[in-house]
Amino acid sequence: METRVFKNCLFKLFAAYIFFIVFGCDEYSIGPNDNFNNASFIAKESFSFSAVALNNFKFRLEAINGNVTITGNSTSDSIIIKGEKIVASESISDAQTHLTQLNVDTQNITNGILIKTKQPNESNGRSYTINYIISIPNNYEISVELANGNVLISSINNAVSVNNINGEVSLDDIFGSTFINLVNGQIKSKQSLPQNGIINFASVNGSIKLDIPSNTSAEFSAGTINGNISVSNLIIKNQVVTATSIKGILNAGEGKINLSLVNGSISAAGL
Repeated sequence: METRVFKNCLFKLFAAYIFFIVFGCDEYSIGPNDNFNNASFIAKESFSFSAVALNNFKFRLEAINGNVTITGNSTSDSIIIKGEKIVASESISDAQTHLTQLNVDTQNITNGILIKTKQPNESNGRSYTINYIISIPNNYEISVELANGNVLISSINNAVSVNNINGEVSLDDIFGSTFINLVNGQIKSKQSLPQNGIINFASVNGSIKLDIPSNTSAEFSAGTINGNISVSNLIIKNQVVTATSIKGILNAGEGKINLSLVNGSISAAGL
């Protein structure tokens, strides 16, 4: 009975997440005659700008296609946004023309800054990509929305949230609650959990690898429908183990760790 309930919860979770991705964001569709195999001519343009981080503590990035690297900085109050805009098309002139339609938009939000990719709703055979490299004060709360690409976030002392469809999500040297939703790809995280903090990782196809200090205090839950679960150097008390899940308590059980996967393997290790 417990395994069946766990599976039903997973399916509901991912159905809700996919609904959010499809209907909760701006629409960028591909026409029926689009053929990315013909998009062999590439136009590129680098960009770099900064934003003052005084009195702000939230950073949100809404991107579509491309890789995202965010690194925390303990010695600066500025946000530095660098990157490259790329358009691929069937001719170099067309790629260069439409490079002007691929932009980075900056908006002020409550207690923070929003960086957003702006591109045509119809691609018409072209591909639009923006790769971001961002340096930010390490006490910022980070939120990233992405459709296709890899995300690397490191050296942040606050909450981190990532929603991605296709790609790898890697967290390193994080001290804060973390929330990752991924459809296809690998989740990797090396982090510390504050008291009463939360780690919530969910993916459909791929793998989850979590490294945390062995003295982490949290309720622990890991489950996969098709795959294996391995736990090393972590003492789990009051274990409830099934063929597809492990539940229990790490140390005093103050925080919460939930690792959910449909197809793939889960690994949790103490450091």
